[in-house]
Amino acid sequence: MARNLKFHLDENMGHVIAQSLLRRGIDTTSSKSVDLLQADDHSQIQYCLEQNRVLVTCDHDFVFLHQQGTQHQGIVIFKDEDRQKIGPVVRFIELMWEVMDPDEVFQQLIYA
Repeated sequence: MARNLKFHLDENMGHVIAQSLLRRGIDTTSSKSVDLLQADDHSQIQYCLEQNRVLVTCDHDFVFLHQQGTQHQGIVIFKDEDRQKIGPVVRFIELMWEVMDPDEVFQQLIYA
């Protein structure tokens, strides 16, 4: 089991999902918990780089940043409607946490 990934959920994903992951022992922050509410996308990515965290979002602007070559720890993109499906989102992230290492997701764009 890997269990080395750390995650950051931007404000589009919601604090409830972050709390659910924390209860499972997964190192997770949210924009709310680290005072990044309404921060721009570059600030979110910079925080994730500094903290070695995979960004979890449904904001597709991050796809463009990835395509432009912006360095990141990894970005997981959910569909906008998925952010209301707490259980499936939590299970997907938990599975990543269980089987993937940071070097496997660095600079990767993962569509969930």
